[in-house]
Amino acid sequence: MSNLSSGKQMANQFGWEFVHSAHDVLFNMMFGDTKLHVHVTLDALVNALGSSGSVSQNENAIAANIDQISAIALSKAKAGEGPHLEITQADLAA
Repeated sequence: MSNLSSGKQMANQFGWEFVHSAHDVLFNMMFGDTKLHVHVTLDALVNALGSSGSVSQNENAIAANIDQISAIALSKAKAGEGPHLEITQADLAA
């Protein structure tokens, strides 16, 4: 998925726009003038961040770990990846 136009968009208590697609969660973040599309996989959410896999638990896991997720996304962007940045279980375990 290269953008957030497909998938189910959900309003949430954090005021962020998350897109849920095949149990993965996608959201946008800015890096300088560039919009990055962050894609956190279900394996990362469940196995590294402790989510049950439900929509609310996935969003809670992202909110509780946003600093770590953002740091990984920014590191990948600086390394030339993107604008679609996939965050995997291996990324979070490193």
